[in-house]
Amino acid sequence: MEKFDILVIDDKQQNQLLTANYEVPDAKRQGAGFPALVASRGLCRASAKNSWRILLAEDNDLSQKALGIILESRGLQVTVVSNGQEAVEAVKAGAFDLVLMDLQMPILDGFEATRALRSLPHPLCAIPILGLTAHVFREDLDKCLAAGMVGRVTKPVDFKALFAEIDRLLPISAGAAAPEIPEALVELMEAVAGDRSIAILLVGEFLVSYRASLDGISAAVMAGHAGELERRAHQFKGCLGVFCRTEPLELTQRLIELAEGKSLAEAPQTLEQLEIEMEKLVADLIDFVAR
Repeated sequence: MEKFDILVIDDKQQNQLLTANYEVPDAKRQGAGFPALVASRGLCRASAKNSWRILLAEDNDLSQKALGIILESRGLQVTVVSNGQEAVEAVKAGAFDLVLMDLQMPILDGFEATRALRSLPHPLCAIPILGLTAHVFREDLDKCLAAGMVGRVTKPVDFKALFAEIDRLLPISAGAAAPEIPEALVELMEAVAGDRSIAILLVGEFLVSYRASLDGISAAVMAGHAGELERRAHQFKGCLGVFCRTEPLELTQRLIELAEGKSLAEAPQTLEQLEIEMEKLVADLIDFVAR
């Protein structure tokens, strides 16, 4: 085992500097698992804030953290809720300039929550709502607009498109250009304006959680449970898209398509290919953190 120290950032505390220790498995060991984060979490940033207040409605834990940290790195104030009902209640209780609304959430989905918000009295009903969705077709955009949203950004989140939309609705600085970095992290580094410490946090969060997600996908494939496979693969795709747009993402999308078609004959082979590609991606991420 090789060990190295990194700085870890947490979004719940402020002005606390922490050194965390990662253990990197021997690259020759197959199925060695993922790096184990050892140490409590703290904060090593104090982000500058402006007056724009963002409500992020998202039910996926890692997506909440990733999007929240990236938005805050641009000086935005972010409040996170986990379902549409909480989003409606938050808007009633607080003052927000923009709502980022995931479309697939429990209790109230994004469409239902948007319609509920549009029924509120002025000025609450006029808050711009931007949809976050894995569906990319024109009819999906039309459905968002019909519900009362002002636009949509596809998931896995296209950060360039996201900040272009935010800049259109709430003009902010686009941030500094990202330095040259590994291909798998190009879009992430652009999203955090080249802030390596924030990128390391997001990479660390992914490294300590991806294996459980992949194991859940594997269990669904082995059980032949199409519904569970679709749900877990859809969640994994959202998390994976923060780091790459290549083979692992395409293979995860293939698993979703197989699950949607309830034809899982190819699923074990696709999963095996995904495991291989994930080993490559994880090696790149570990190398980035270890530099």
